[in-house]
Amino acid sequence: MKVKTIEPMIVSQEEGAPINAFRQDSYNMGTNIGRNVTIMYDAHDDDTTEYIIIVNRMTGERIKVEF
Repeated sequence: MKVKTIEPMIVSQEEGAPINAFRQDSYNMGTNIGRNVTIMYDAHDDDTTEYIIIVNRMTGERIKVEF
């Protein structure tokens, strides 16, 4: 596995509001994990996943984990 930091998302204009990661990344699917984290991925359940992207919805920071 490889882990790398990627370009952050743009933080919401509204103070304290979480980012809608799907508005900034319309390619990947994902799942919100609580108010502050989204896990994004490129594959359906029956496909092989090559990577996941973990997004901090409060700060915009992202890391990509490649398998």
